[in-house]
Amino acid sequence: ESLSTLKKFYPEDHFEVARAKEYLGNVYKEIGYYTKSQTLLEDTLKVYIRIFGKDSIRVSSILSDLGSVCSSLGNFNRAQHL
Repeated sequence: ESLSTLKKFYPEDHFEVARAKEYLGNVYKEIGYYTKSQTLLEDTLKVYIRIFGKDSIRVSSILSDLGSVCSSLGNFNRAQHL
């Protein structure tokens, strides 16, 4: 619901929307909804790279989260290359 509200005020590629997606993606990861988590974290990654650059700590954190999700989904090759 919070994500829907943010999308009413900010564009899809805004930091606040990405941050909400990051949070929600990690919640989904923790409860085992890995496909939903992956989608949200991938969206977040694109925005964070654009805003902060590929070498930022925020991008590194998302890559770590995505690697964990990919591993949980059995996509070990992708997890290793993140």
